[in-house]
Amino acid sequence: MKTSSDSKCLDKVNLRFFFVIFFAGFLFLSETGLPASLSDPLKSIPVLFKGRFIPLQVYVKNKIKEFPESSDSLSDAEVVRSLVSMHFLGPENQSEKEFNTFLSGLKNQNISPLEIKRSSELYFPIKTRLERAGNTFLALPSAQDPGKWYSLRCLGLQVYDEQSDKLRPITNFTFYDNLTFSEIQKSYLDFKSAFEKNSFEKEAAALSEALLKGYSSLAGRTYRIRGYEMPGFPSLFRLKLEVLLDTIPIALYLWLSYSLCILFFMISYLYPRRTLSFTASFLCFCVFFLHTAYLIARCYLLSGPPVSNMAETVLFVPWIAVLSGFSISIFYRTTIPIFCACIGASVLFALLKFSNINLDPENVRAVLNSRFWLTVHVLAVVSSYGAFILAGILGHLYLAASIFPKIRETFLENTGKTILYSILIGLGLLIPGTILGGVWAAQSWGRFWDWDPKESWAFITACTYLISIHAYYFKIIRDFGLAISSIVGLTVVGFTWYGVNYILGTGLHSYGFGKGGESFFYLYLFVEINFLVFISLVRYLKSPYIENHKI
Repeated sequence: MKTSSDSKCLDKVNLRFFFVIFFAGFLFLSETGLPASLSDPLKSIPVLFKGRFIPLQVYVKNKIKEFPESSDSLSDAEVVRSLVSMHFLGPENQSEKEFNTFLSGLKNQNISPLEIKRSSELYFPIKTRLERAGNTFLALPSAQDPGKWYSLRCLGLQVYDEQSDKLRPITNFTFYDNLTFSEIQKSYLDFKSAFEKNSFEKEAAALSEALLKGYSSLAGRTYRIRGYEMPGFPSLFRLKLEVLLDTIPIALYLWLSYSLCILFFMISYLYPRRTLSFTASFLCFCVFFLHTAYLIARCYLLSGPPVSNMAETVLFVPWIAVLSGFSISIFYRTTIPIFCACIGASVLFALLKFSNINLDPENVRAVLNSRFWLTVHVLAVVSSYGAFILAGILGHLYLAASIFPKIRETFLENTGKTILYSILIGLGLLIPGTILGGVWAAQSWGRFWDWDPKESWAFITACTYLISIHAYYFKIIRDFGLAISSIVGLTVVGFTWYGVNYILGTGLHSYGFGKGGESFFYLYLFVEINFLVFISLVRYLKSPYIENHKI
């Protein structure tokens, strides 16, 4: 017979075992790639790209994606060199060729320098030449419109000087003062010259220092566009934060972390000890805290909730699932909902990792550019998916446990209650969110409901769960039927969330459309159907046991 001292010793051994696994997992994550140092100022120089001011490091990473597949064999340094080479040594744009030809023609006609100046400005205005200089490395804010940035190639443009009757370097056209512009221009031309000689490290550092010095005077400021204030230039802290987030493989880290939590919970169930259960829950809370910190940082970068595209929803939905799991666990004093939420989070992050979805922050689409409605409608609807996923995984657990006669009745009852509570949370988010979406549509397009595919499937999703809830409360079904309904509802949610955008690809919600992954979704449906058929057959074959458990 075990004494209390033996039990305490066993708990200590188990705790040590848990911490060994934890630190082993931490070391593994560390080896997969630590964030790079932020000491290099070149990384955080802001560049305008697809409507956003992003750090140069992130810009380079996006430009790499435009390279052919053969670029995978190149090192980062070689890719950066190729990008800079394309910027410097690329073909001269047609506008500059025409300008030089036009200027030569005027000189051959023996026209006065003043007339040459006027004609060149009339037919080749400097603003047009700046716009046509290129779209690589847009790091120079316009003096007339700070929201418009020009390429660094503009620093190499030349204008006609009537005093000397020669071409001279272009004068300040940026939002910076003349002294700062002169430093940037000189550094850029020195960098270009040194790059052609294959030795440019010192000049590159001087250019980055000059650009950062100039941008420091703009960082965090706002500018006026079309009569209303808009957030303007990101702060240096925001740029460095984006560099940091860009270096973290968040999908990999969270996938492995939540998988580690699943392992800890399984061990705590195999060796029931309060300390083991507490340690597993605490580890999950730590992972959830890191997940939360990442989402907050992403919200800070985007100045809004992270639900504007498919990739962001896949990041956000597991957070809602785990949050719902903690809420239900506190209410029912069981760790099962947290365990199931970790399973859902792990699966979603695995899909996010291996599907190679682009996780780079991007501007909110114009149709979603309403801070209030994006928060109350899109956020509510997407949040409901997290609760429904939790209910679906709990449903799988209930059905799998129900075919084993040795499973305690109290376990099945508690799991059935958690399924019900998860569905109620989801409906409490989905129905108001869908109605508010109609209000948004009425204000934006003059109609409340148009039976768009996304709207139709949102209605189907709500009806699926409402029917199961009413059938449960009117005692038409019991916990087993509710578990089946949660899985059926999960497949409907999957089609509403993914299928409408990636399989149908039609309707007014075109901002969420995409391609790829259809085969995996069909495989998921096939597995779910076979799982439900298998469970039903097992229950039917074990009819003596089933007689005491109503569906």
